[in-house]
Amino acid sequence: MPFGLRSIVSGAGTCFYAFVGFDAIATTGEEAKNPQKAIPVSIIVSLAICFAAYFSLSTVLTLIQPYFALDPLAPLPAAFAAQGWRVANYIIAVGAVCALSTSLLGAMFPLPRIVYAMASDGLLFRFLASVNRRLSTPLVATLITGLLSAVMACLFELKELVDMMSIGTLLAYTLVAISVLILRGNRDDLRHPDAEEPPGSVDIRVVTHRQQQRLPADRLKPEKQERQQERGSSDSDSADAVLVRDPHSGGLADLSTHFRQHRRMTWREYLRLSFRPESTAPTRFSESVNRRNTFLFLAAATLLAFLTENYPDRMHQPGVLLPTLAAFAACFGLLFSLYRQPENAKPVAFRVPAVPFVPCLSVFVNVYLMMALPSGTWVRFLVWMTIGMAIYCLYGARSSTEHARQTIRKMRGIRLAIELDADGGQEVSQMMDKEQD
Repeated sequence: MPFGLRSIVSGAGTCFYAFVGFDAIATTGEEAKNPQKAIPVSIIVSLAICFAAYFSLSTVLTLIQPYFALDPLAPLPAAFAAQGWRVANYIIAVGAVCALSTSLLGAMFPLPRIVYAMASDGLLFRFLASVNRRLSTPLVATLITGLLSAVMACLFELKELVDMMSIGTLLAYTLVAISVLILRGNRDDLRHPDAEEPPGSVDIRVVTHRQQQRLPADRLKPEKQERQQERGSSDSDSADAVLVRDPHSGGLADLSTHFRQHRRMTWREYLRLSFRPESTAPTRFSESVNRRNTFLFLAAATLLAFLTENYPDRMHQPGVLLPTLAAFAACFGLLFSLYRQPENAKPVAFRVPAVPFVPCLSVFVNVYLMMALPSGTWVRFLVWMTIGMAIYCLYGARSSTEHARQTIRKMRGIRLAIELDADGGQEVSQMMDKEQD
């Protein structure tokens, strides 16, 4: 390694652009017959083909000409010209034009689809989701994204565009790895109740059929209990509440304790559940622990990559060495915690192997490669992230489909279909409304 490991990492962060494009396969889910299996296999095969092509070309190139004699801007023509085969310049030029057009089509194929999907969800402006009737394609999104790409190609140099593309792609792959870690610890069904149930309660199914709240049986009037027992059944799907009385009721205090313990997790419980889960299947608490530790690992990996990349010559100083060791220890501790968390066992067509080790390694490598990019790339990256966050905060956050769904859910609230004592009913309603908010 004549230029050291840091030069290899810096070059890898830029040369990563050579592999950009295989992610376009992920946008072809509607065209694939079996996307859950075909898309992952296609991505792996395309990466293997790209690696074989680039590895073979680099090996042959360095065998033809020493690395220090190659022209960094045109290595292939320089290598063939040194061997007296100048006609290869024309062949390489034709191949470059063909590759440029192919790359353009490969970039313009997924971009309008991504913009269309985001606009359909309300994250971007709705007019970008309009589909041309004659072509059956998102024509507006295609034209606007193509125009923006052309403007950026005119304003920036090739290396700057490559670096911007690399940092954006590395960030996207980091988010994918984070998503894999989070999905691993998510419950299969978010409506699945936890193993812990409050002692003595009445089960109430509300209008939405998606939420269940617990109400102490001793707050019911005797005549209401009897009438509800006669009307209710365990398999009723009517909009009215269905009550099943439990004679072992602990009263309103048990309900308050259940809400407090069931909805919130103390720091002591968080530390204990991080390394000693109480269940082999994901629960609300384990899901929260898994999500928190995933983002903490991202923060620790970012700090470790920043220190090792920017201050390798100052590791002997306590001000650099101690934070580096702390970040390193935090990464290993959080990795062990993620490994200990219960895993979603839902069968799927394709699974990432060796989770959480492979996603965590991917997060660290991607962040490290991002840290190796020039500072100017980070400035441009922060500018476009600021623009994107402004669009999301000012428009997308309020216009998204998910926001509308949450608004409807809050407006519906929880409708109790039984009569309570004045004080107890008001206290329970306030408690449930607080938990809903």
